[in-house]
Amino acid sequence: MRASVRTAGKGLLSMFLGVFSLPMLGYGGYLSVCWVRIHTSDIYYTDYPYATVALVWFAVGSLNFYITLRAIWRLTCWMMTSLIALVMTVLAL
Repeated sequence: MRASVRTAGKGLLSMFLGVFSLPMLGYGGYLSVCWVRIHTSDIYYTDYPYATVALVWFAVGSLNFYITLRAIWRLTCWMMTSLIALVMTVLAL
């Protein structure tokens, strides 16, 4: 297999699997916006830890994205860790 075809395949695979990180990153962003809105408007008070949960969602989404890219671009033992990324995505949804 030629190197250019292999690189293109890796790029397409990483774009396809990287999309599964977007819901977690998006939800973390949404919770960050809610936290800012609550603390700047003083309209209502909630006891929910928006900032902590947003950081957790960002961390899980970033870890999922890192594992996916590492597994695709480095064909080492990290290939099996892409299953961890898939499990994290399914549990998050």
